[in-house]
Amino acid sequence: MIKDFFAQKLKTLREIRAEPEAVAGGVAIGMFLGFTPFIGFKTVLALLIAWLARCSKLAAVIAVTLHDVLLPVAPFMVWVEYHLGRWVLRLPPIPPPPVNKVHSFLDRLHSWTSLFHWDFFCKYVYPVLVGSILIAIPIAIASYFLTHTVLVKMRQRRAIAAAHAAAEDLTEKAATADKSKSS
Repeated sequence: MIKDFFAQKLKTLREIRAEPEAVAGGVAIGMFLGFTPFIGFKTVLALLIAWLARCSKLAAVIAVTLHDVLLPVAPFMVWVEYHLGRWVLRLPPIPPPPVNKVHSFLDRLHSWTSLFHWDFFCKYVYPVLVGSILIAIPIAIASYFLTHTVLVKMRQRRAIAAAHAAAEDLTEKAATADKSKSS
């Protein structure tokens, strides 16, 4: 099932009729945004940034959706991004809250307005954002070069195969022309 999902997405990427640089740029944008905590806005941001960068918008959206496969490990990814962000920002570790305060914290999370408090942003969202950017940059760079290399090689092979087919067609036509002249 997951293999079919990836195969379908890779087939779609191969069939995009754009320059390899544009497709690879779209993939890099999508991979980068896939690691960020902009839940619900990743696809829109991928489209916007790909449009501004003149990259393949379809490739950007496909790369963002590839992160949907990682949903079962998303809590672990956010945990790693959070701790990496806190470490880079040199913020002291936050001790776990006392048991009686865990309930009040979870109650606050149910209120959407609590998510927009500056304190919540500074303690939780900002470190996750910094950590996700640090993880996303090398992955986006690697995905750009990998995608570009694969697309260029595939298109070269396709061009060689088309040239061989055309040459065979010409030799076949020449052979039938010779047969018709000799008859």
